[in-house]
Amino acid sequence: LVLKNKGVIRDFFVGISDLIAKSDCVITTGGLTAFEVISKGKNLVLFPRKDTSADHQLKQAIYLNKIGKCWHAENKKDLETILTKILK
Repeated sequence: LVLKNKGVIRDFFVGISDLIAKSDCVITTGGLTAFEVISKGKNLVLFPRKDTSADHQLKQAIYLNKIGKCWHAENKKDLETILTKILK
């Protein structure tokens, strides 16, 4: 996948609200960031971690995908397919 768009990848962001506001698409593992992205009307891709307590990130991704609020990527191939659709 070759992207013409600029991306920022980090483990932790300071000023995440400003970055979300400037973004076309946000990829995150889940949590409160997911709800902030949804509230700003941005494209959201959830790529949950597999090692969380009680699989809470996975459950959030499945639920939000089911109600049409995000895309859910289980693996890198899913992520590439989703990004190709979004960034066309």
